[in-house]
Parts: sequence; structure tokens; C-alpha cells
Amino acid sequence: MNNMRNKILMTLALLLTAVGGAWAEQVTIATNESQTSYKSGDVTITCTNAGDEDGAYIGWEGATMTISYSGGNNIESLVLTISYSQGGEVTANPGTCEVSGSTVTVTNINQSSVTIGATNVKQISQVVVNYGPASAATAVDIAWDKAKKTGTFTMPGDNVFVVPEYYPQAALTAEPTAINDVPATTDGAIVKAGTVANIGSTTTAQGTVMYYVSPTALDDAALLALAADKWTADVPTAESLAQGQAYVYYYVRGNDSDTDEENFNDGDILAANALTVTIAAEPTYAVTYAEGTQDADKWTVKAGTDGSFQSLPLKGVKAGTKVKLKYDGDRSMLKGVKAEKKGGAAGNAYLKWDNTKKELVATEIPAEVTTVANADADVTWEAGTYVVEGEVTINGKISLNGNVDLIIKDGAKLTVTNQIVGSDNGKNLSIYGQANQTGQLVVNYSGHAITNVTTLEVHSCQVKATSSGNSCGGFNFIQTFNVYGGSVDAENTAANGGYGISLASSGSMNIYGGDVKAVGKGNKYGITGSSTTVTVYGGKLWAGCAGKKAIDPSRVTLTKGAGFSGKIETSDDNSAWTEYTEAGTPETKYVRVGY
Repeated sequence: MNNMRNKILMTLALLLTAVGGAWAEQVTIATNESQTSYKSGDVTITCTNAGDEDGAYIGWEGATMTISYSGGNNIESLVLTISYSQGGEVTANPGTCEVSGSTVTVTNINQSSVTIGATNVKQISQVVVNYGPASAATAVDIAWDKAKKTGTFTMPGDNVFVVPEYYPQAALTAEPTAINDVPATTDGAIVKAGTVANIGSTTTAQGTVMYYVSPTALDDAALLALAADKWTADVPTAESLAQGQAYVYYYVRGNDSDTDEENFNDGDILAANALTVTIAAEPTYAVTYAEGTQDADKWTVKAGTDGSFQSLPLKGVKAGTKVKLKYDGDRSMLKGVKAEKKGGAAGNAYLKWDNTKKELVATEIPAEVTTVANADADVTWEAGTYVVEGEVTINGKISLNGNVDLIIKDGAKLTVTNQIVGSDNGKNLSIYGQANQTGQLVVNYSGHAITNVTTLEVHSCQVKATSSGNSCGGFNFIQTFNVYGGSVDAENTAANGGYGISLASSGSMNIYGGDVKAVGKGNKYGITGSSTTVTVYGGKLWAGCAGKKAIDPSRVTLTKGAGFSGKIETSDDNSAWTEYTEAGTPETKYVRVGY
């Protein structure tokens, strides 16, 4: 691993004193060719067979035998009796092996556990374990200088083993992702910010994501050679970049605290973590005259120091260019000339999926929008664009009455304590966010949270829908559910269970990007429907229901879209995952795609 630094908590080391003399105890265990585990008192023998033979074999396609003592002492030596052998060496970890005929003696172990292997097949018929008291250990104080990374102690009259205790490494919960086609020299973010894991159950992050932008690719050595002040916690923008490609590197700078629980090492700095971002052409602007200007045809303009004057309008002028105006008319009394800047407000863009480019692109927010306000009653959204700024709460139902575009700006959050409902065909909802995709829509309801929507699209926002109603869903009766970016989190928390996502009859869910999570409860499913399909073209899908199955296999068909290389994996404990390559929908409690 390539780390910028390692913080070390070194308060003591262990002094291990050698103990001589005869061993106090010995255990003899007979083994056979059919049994793979044995126990006598505090001694346990476990045989791991890689071949098709059971029993006390070593060397059979990598088969090993592990002897452990749990009584608090160390194993000093072993004596193994071989009843069948195909030749080859015997190995011990730890320890030294000596073979004499059918007897193998293993010494220099001095640990509570030892693993025996062989380079060829051997059957063991007897194991003699010699054990005794563990080496005595006493503590030796080390004076650790955190700034200099040095420690000093006084050498005792015995061997010393130094045991450094490293703080854990800060970890990401979500990797930063590239945002392409942001115009050069603008303040638009070129990555969606990564997120860092919290410290335990607190809301305090383990560290901070740091970024460095380079016009050329760098290797690990070059990144590690960068001074600390070259990295920034600010999400990089295109402000200082030219059209073409840029390389964004990142790592997690761990917390540096005086409190052990809040102290973390830096994450890895690796060239492999680079995000390659495409920067669009620098925007250009036009110089023209206001409508109704007198003597408009007498004005000419020149951009920069080269070239000649020409008639207005003059297009293709870059920001920062010196512009010179010239008047050739007969009006001798000219009070002055005023220039007015005309353009969109800062932060006036959102991310929308471009089906041709197959990616999210920055799109200007329309001039006519409705700003979403707090409400303590039901509201109706007519067709149009709605924008959320800051923290907004609606303590009532939102009814859709047409095609609605909902834009939740970075850092803003809309909380709905009732439901969002479309009620019949033609009620479509598209949800968008901005460059950092930190806008949130949170819907919590005792019935279906988001329901009866003909087409529901999530482009670049964080959407969480939770139902606490029995047999209800976080999302219900959605005919077409498209996810292009951001995240979708669907859950049911009812006592008797319900669905995460329930699609309409013959409906579909298409995942092109972003993260989708669907959690069912009780005897329901994470995802269900009726003659419906779920197709993953990109991004990630996680579905689960501990009491039933992740996806209803009789009603939902799970497939991967053309060109998608991510794996479908299954699990019944949400821990051990197995790749699923069969036809049809998996019938396990947990399913994930693209992890």
C-alpha cells in the first residue's frame, strides 16, 4: 500500500523470556483415514482436505493438518507417525521438520497452533503433542515521539519483541465519480464528491477526501512526492483547466486527533484511483447591442489586440478578453456607453441523463420554475419544474397532475411525511440533482411512499422512500422506473412485512448508473411485480429480504443489459457471496449486481 503517512500508537512492547526444562504435559491422539477432526482435552486437530479423500491426510491436493492447544500454553514439539506416504517433504508453519522413516519430528514451534503440510500425499495415523507453559511476558515502556516517529526504551536482559499498534485506515463509503463535459474555465464541479465512513455509530467522519488535478497522468511515485499542500479538500472544478482530458487523484486524509477513537491513518494514494475526466470547450459569449439602440449600424467592435473592427454582433468571445468598441456616427455628444452582462445565475445547472452520450450532462435550469416551500397540508404539483433549495418539509400528500421535473440543489433536502402519488396514467416524475449529487428526497409514510407513477426517473439525486405499512412498498405500482445516477434507497419497516420496490404489471426497472437498494421485510420481497423485468446496464443493485427472497422469482426477471460486465451475486446470509451464472432470477435472500 502507498500511504502518505502512518500514525502509530506505540505505548509498550512485549518482553518474551525463554523458558527451558522438560515439558509438563503430553497428549497422544490416534488418527485415521475417514475422520477430519479430533479433540483430546485442550488439543484440537483439524484436517482440511482439498481432494476427494477424507481423513488425516496431508499433501493431498494441498491438504493440511492444524494442531491447536487452547489451554493457555504453547506447543513445543510434535511427533507424527506416517502410515502411508508417496514421498516428498513435510512442512510446518511454524516449526522445523525432521523425517526419519515413518516418524516426523517437528520442533521450534513455541506457538499455540501449528499447521502441517506436505509436497506429496501422506496419511498420519498418530499425533503426539508436547506442550508446556507459554513464554513469560512483561511490559517494557517505550517513550514514543509522535512528531519524529521515534521511540526509545532501555534494553532488558532478554530478547524483546516490538509490537506497534497502528491506527485503522480511513475508508470511503462511496468513491468519487467523474462528471464529464463541464466547460473549461468555469466553476462547475468535475467530480461527484466521495463520502467517508463514520467513526463507529457517530456522525463524525474518519477523515476527509483530498483531491489533486493534473493535466497529465501520474504514477504512484509522483503522487507520493507531492507536498501535502498540493492536495485540497475542495471538490475540483474546471476553472483552471483547458479543453481535453484531466486526471483527478484522491485519497482519504485520516483524522489526526488526540483521542484514540477518532485517530485514523490516511487512505492509499494510488495512481490506479485516477478519474479521467473530459473537459468541454471553453464557453464563448457574444457582444451585441440592446434592442432599440439608435445608430446601431454605426458601431463596430474588436476583440483582443489583433484583427480589425467589425459590425455587431461579435460572437465567440472568451471570458477575460479585452473588447474595444468604436462609434462612426455623427452624434458628437455621447454621454457614455454602458455594457450589461446577461446570463444565468451561478449554480444554475443540474445533471440530466443524455441517452446519446450515455452519461449525465450539465443542463441549465429553466427560467420559469416553482420553488418548493414548506407545507402542513396536501399539495398538488401541476406539470412543470420544481426546485428545492435548503431544508424543506411537506407534512402532507404530494399529488402529481402531469409531468413533473423535480430539481433538488446540492445540499438541499425535501422531506415528505406523507406520500407522493401519481394516481393514473400520464403522471410522470423525474428527479434531478446538481454537480455533487448531494440533494436529498426523503419520503416516509405509513402506506405506499411513492406510488402510481407512470414513469419515474432518478437522474442525479439521493432518493429514499420508506413504508411502515404492512404489505406496502417504498415504491409501489411504478410502470417504468429508470435510474441513471444518484441513489435509490427503498425499504419497508412494517411489523408484518412489506416490499422495498413493487413494480406495476408488465412494468420495468432499468438501471444505467447510480446505486439502487431495495429492502423487503417479513414474507415479502425486496423487489416484486407481475410479469416485470429488472435490467442492469450500469451502476449497482442490492436487493434483500431476510424473511423471504431478494427478488420474487415467479414475477420478476432479473437480467444484465448488453455490454454490462458486472457480476450477479447471491447470498443467504448477506456475508458470503457467490457469483450467479444460471438462467432465470436467483431465489436467494440477498442478490447484488455490479459489486
